[in-house]
Amino acid sequence: MFRDAVLQAAADAIEHLGEPVTLPGGEVVHGVFSYPTETTEISRGQRGIRAGVSMPARDPMLSLRETDAVTLARGAAVTVRGRQFDVTDRFPTGNGLVRLTLTETQASEPDGTTTWR
Repeated sequence: MFRDAVLQAAADAIEHLGEPVTLPGGEVVHGVFSYPTETTEISRGQRGIRAGVSMPARDPMLSLRETDAVTLARGAAVTVRGRQFDVTDRFPTGNGLVRLTLTETQASEPDGTTTWR
C-alpha cells in the first residue's frame, strides 16, 4: 500500500514537473531534466593565479519512469530541449524512476565511421 503511494507520487511528479523527452524509437515521454550551470575551476600553480580550465561540475541528468526507460541502455540517444544526449549511466531510484546520467552527443567523424561517446 505504501509502495503504491510512493510509485504514484513519483509518476505524478514526472507528469507535472517533466518536459518532453524523445526516446530513440521516436516515442515522446515526460522526464525531469537538469543541466548543470555551475562550473569547477581546475588550475595548477599558485593560489590566486587564474591559469586553468573551467568545466561543468556535474553531468546532465534525466529522471524517467522505469517503464519509459526500460529500453535505454548505455549509449542510447535521447533528445531533450532540441538537443541530443547519450546515456552514460543509469541508476534506479527505488521509487519507480530511473536517473540517467547524460553527455551531449558529439558529431561523427566526417567520413561517418565513428561517433564519440
